[in-house]
Amino acid sequence: MKLTLLSFSKKLGILLILFILAAFSANAQNNTSTKVATSGKISGKIIDSQTQQALDFVTISLLKSTETAASKGTYTNESGEFLFQKIPFGAYKITISYVGYETITLNNIAINEGKPTIDIGDLKLKQTSNKLNEVTVTAQRSPFQVGAEGVTYNVEESLQNSGATAVEALQRIPSVQVDGDGKISIRGSSDIKVLVDGEPTELSKVLDMIPASALQKIEVLTSPSAKYSAEGSGGIINIVTKNRAGLRGSSAVVGFNANTRNRYSGRLSANYYTRKFSSFNNYNYSPFSNNTASELQRENFSVNGTTYLNQSSIGNNSAQNHNLFSNNTYRFNPANSMTFNLGLTVSNNDNYNSSLSNQLDKDKIQYRNFNRITSSGSDNLTMKAGVGYRHVFMDKGQQKAAERMTKMSDSMRIVMQKNPGMADSLRRVMQNNPQGMRDMVQRAGGGAVVPMMGNAGGGGRGMGGGRGMNAFSFQSMKEFKTEINYSRTNRTSNSNYDQYNFVKEYVPVNDTTLQRTYSRDYTNSINFKADLIWPFNQNKSRFEAGISSDLSLDMNRYRIDTLGSNGFNEVDSLRNDFDKNDLISSGYLQFTQSLGKFTITAGLRLEQYNLVVNNLVSPDKDFDKPFLTLHPSINVMYKIDDIQSLRFGYSNRINRPTMDQLNPYVNITDPLNIKEGNINLNPSRGNTFELGYNRFTGVGSIGTSLYYRQTDDMITSYTVVGPRNISNTTYFNLGQNKAWGVDVNGSIMFFAGKLNINAGAGVNRNIFTNRLQSEQNRDRYSYNGNADARLTLPKNWNFGANIRYFGPQAFVQGYTKGYVTAGADLRKSFLNRKLNFTLSADDLFNTRNAARITSGQFVQTSKNQTISRVIRVGLNYNLGGFKSAGGPPR
Repeated sequence: MKLTLLSFSKKLGILLILFILAAFSANAQNNTSTKVATSGKISGKIIDSQTQQALDFVTISLLKSTETAASKGTYTNESGEFLFQKIPFGAYKITISYVGYETITLNNIAINEGKPTIDIGDLKLKQTSNKLNEVTVTAQRSPFQVGAEGVTYNVEESLQNSGATAVEALQRIPSVQVDGDGKISIRGSSDIKVLVDGEPTELSKVLDMIPASALQKIEVLTSPSAKYSAEGSGGIINIVTKNRAGLRGSSAVVGFNANTRNRYSGRLSANYYTRKFSSFNNYNYSPFSNNTASELQRENFSVNGTTYLNQSSIGNNSAQNHNLFSNNTYRFNPANSMTFNLGLTVSNNDNYNSSLSNQLDKDKIQYRNFNRITSSGSDNLTMKAGVGYRHVFMDKGQQKAAERMTKMSDSMRIVMQKNPGMADSLRRVMQNNPQGMRDMVQRAGGGAVVPMMGNAGGGGRGMGGGRGMNAFSFQSMKEFKTEINYSRTNRTSNSNYDQYNFVKEYVPVNDTTLQRTYSRDYTNSINFKADLIWPFNQNKSRFEAGISSDLSLDMNRYRIDTLGSNGFNEVDSLRNDFDKNDLISSGYLQFTQSLGKFTITAGLRLEQYNLVVNNLVSPDKDFDKPFLTLHPSINVMYKIDDIQSLRFGYSNRINRPTMDQLNPYVNITDPLNIKEGNINLNPSRGNTFELGYNRFTGVGSIGTSLYYRQTDDMITSYTVVGPRNISNTTYFNLGQNKAWGVDVNGSIMFFAGKLNINAGAGVNRNIFTNRLQSEQNRDRYSYNGNADARLTLPKNWNFGANIRYFGPQAFVQGYTKGYVTAGADLRKSFLNRKLNFTLSADDLFNTRNAARITSGQFVQTSKNQTISRVIRVGLNYNLGGFKSAGGPPR
């Protein structure tokens, strides 16, 4: 079966029609309200004591005179007026609070038959001037937040203006390992899925191009729920970028960074926001040049004796990268909005490598020696576009409340403009910790209940949502959202291979091999998804359902020309024409229930995976494989008290073979180390169980997790070495991997928050069962740890330091060695925090490398090192601040 855009669109249309009918059928259910008999009312008006202007959205809490918890809560309207109706007779007190103003409490208010109506008249609130210490402390953000599905790490502040990349940001995350080759793993497993703003990404081509200054947070989901794609048995990493669209008005930021690796980068961010329309736009330019070095020693054991291979190489990689991204949201009203996203990445790469190979016989006498020089270049172009729609099911009263909540956020922004010291921290709480923000507002309002709010902005992704937030979403709303995304990547490259053969003493002989290669890679993908979220039972229950369809068309064309007597001629036997088409159609159901201190989320995901391979060189290897899989998940949170919680998670996930793993083409780029794919690979399945404990205190937090993961039919590389000491590496569903371990993360503050220390450590045990050779079964422990410290100094100075240990990591045929790396940074703000300066250093001891020990019928030690010690200087300048979109002047 050949997948086409026509067949995809037909299936997509049917799924969309059915889902929209289901969503609006659910909306037809009318809510009923219960009327409570009352016999009195209280009214009044709140105004500013200086300007005499009415204050809207002031928190008014009604309490019984003998109690401390509010029995009712409301807010002032645009005219500053409030009204409590149908109040049972009794004695009451009223608390009036507003961010930036002093709180007023009115006592001895009596409602009785003789006086059922009370008008307290005009009440004047006084501004608190600089008395905002309590709010500032509340806004202090934890370096991580623990959820049922995993942990969210806030990296926005720690890496702001540092000049680092997204890959370097990942290196600072506990439980995440990034080796010297840029390979990313969670708890020792590289079978993971990496997302950027909820969308899949190609690690090697994208993450190193994203500046860390564009990141807001990193979500490490070790127990993902059913609403996520089932891909990645080791878990999901979701990198959430910034979106300053939560502000009113316009702003622009210009940044420049330079470092000792000849890497200079610049960025321009321009943002615009009104109640109806928001636009977040970012451009980044990042050229770089980097030196590399590698070594390989191999002993091959055979019946004819042991032979030896020594290889060493040096090289340089350079690139010019341009990234442009635009995220736009239009809000028709609080209940309906649309998003439009555009992205463009252009890069040009140039690489050089010189490799010297020396082969020795059983008597360690050299019998072959050659130098292979490779020079290559590539041009890459990636285009992305997406459109999304979101509908929140609101009645007229809820829409009005949403509009008023937006106005309240405008008023809060006015206060933040007058107090820049608290603006950033308060804004981060609104974006990253809505629960903490709700608690703060409730305390300011004397315990008033915050009404349900919907996110009238764009489609949020990930655990924390956060994209297109109109204010803050304290409680869930009934909503339907859908989006469709398209991306296309074109990559063209060419390489020249010059091989010079020598005799002893490196004397050249007249035996030179010259080759040229040309390759073109194309990837087209279309993704559609629709989700319905339906809370009920006073938000104690929530039903979620969704469908998605992902079509990916990958094509590879590869040619080799070899120099002969008549010049360069194509070698037909070495050409590669390989197409891989994937269609994944999926749907999920998920239910969440709060039962006292328990919150339980259970879900089930069904995925239909069609893999179609067309090998134009060898048509007999074409195939069409369907896979139907079911993936259950469950997450349980138990709140012991206000500062402690337990969580349990289970998820069933899958790993599907990639283009390189399937492509049977024999790659002879290194003639002594050949690589090829395996067209017979099947997906592997994994089950993960996790139990965690978390505790938060006034000065810090600590979290620990115990986990067990089992992967069956594991896809892994496997290397064999022939009698001529030439290795061949391919992929197999080799066997089973069992892993269990423990992670511990913590943070603590000293000196009233001026010194913050975050640390984490983990240990895990991996057992590999090898179906091909049982004597190569592996059982090994691995360790890792990290610590970050940040010190706030006088006069807007800030110092930070970090150290990370990456312990040995096991794989089927061996293990990688561990290493320690460290870094530091110094920052200073000028001109009322508009100009920011950063001096930073990474990998101070130049120890980051990738060393692998492989054993079996041969022993091989390899080491790849990128010259990663780097010193950076960065400058960022904010060209303009955001302005208020409404509210009374202060």
